[in-house]
Amino acid sequence: TVYGRFFEVRIEQVDSTWSDGFGIGIGVHPSLSCSLEPDLGGFYEGLAWESMPHSWMLGYDGRVKIQHSSRYLTSREMLGVRWQTSNLQCGDRVGLLASHDGHLMLFVNDHLTYLVSYCEIPWANNPPLYALVDLDGSIRAVELTGRNGIPSPQILDFLCSLRETEFQRYESLEDLRASEMHQVQTKALST
Repeated sequence: TVYGRFFEVRIEQVDSTWSDGFGIGIGVHPSLSCSLEPDLGGFYEGLAWESMPHSWMLGYDGRVKIQHSSRYLTSREMLGVRWQTSNLQCGDRVGLLASHDGHLMLFVNDHLTYLVSYCEIPWANNPPLYALVDLDGSIRAVELTGRNGIPSPQILDFLCSLRETEFQRYESLEDLRASEMHQVQTKALST
C-alpha cells in the first residue's frame, strides 16, 4: 500500500494453559540470511526470534526484536497500555504494518496497539522480506486473512488521519518559515 507493507492474521486456536504469546513481523527468508539448515522436509525449525537474525518482530508479551537485538517495549511504544498477546481470543485479528519510514505498527482488531519507530527496515526489497508469525505460548494456530496486503477501512482511515496531521503540521511550519522569511526580507529592505 502507499503506507507500507501490511499483513494480518486471524487467531484460530488458543491454549490458555500458557501465559505468554506469539510474535509477528517481517524478515528475510532463513535460506538467504543465516546458516540455519532446512530439515529433511525442506522446513526450517526453531523460534523465528532466534533463528532469523534479519527480522523485525513484535509481540511476545511486550517485546520487540530488531534484527540481532531484542528488548522490552517502552510505555511510549505500547501507547501507554500494556497489551499481551496471551490475551488474544479466537477470531481476534492481528495486523502488522511496516511503513516506508521503517516504523512497525501492530494493530489488534483494527486498533493501533504498538508503534515502534525507525526500525531500519530495508525498503528496496533486496533481499525480499516475508511475513513472519512465530507461534508460541498461548497461540496455537492462525490464519492469514484474505486482505491481500490492504489494511481494513478503519486502519486506512487512521493512517490517513496521521498523514493529514503531518501535512497540517508541515503546512504550519511552512507558514511560519514564510513569515520569518518575509520579516527578514522586510528588515533587509528597510536598511
